[in-house]
Amino acid sequence: MTNSLPKISTHLGYFGSGSDRYNPDGYKNASSPAERIRLASKVRRLDGVELNYPALVNEETVDEISSVLAETGLAVSNVSINLWGTRK
Repeated sequence: MTNSLPKISTHLGYFGSGSDRYNPDGYKNASSPAERIRLASKVRRLDGVELNYPALVNEETVDEISSVLAETGLAVSNVSINLWGTRK
């Protein structure tokens, strides 16, 4: 019998500083991307995480992020690309 439950993922921003339009600086210091993945891995039934390039994963952090994903067993369900902030 196969598992009929849907797979669930979350954006790592939910594990960050809690910034919003009312408090752009956030309600706490933001955790590192690796720590956010570790926090997310404690959520029951969570299968994956959505990453953001270049804020949460980039050329300098990809090895560490890959290692933490393997450690936690979480998959990458999406990589959103933040390119609208610069002309380049």
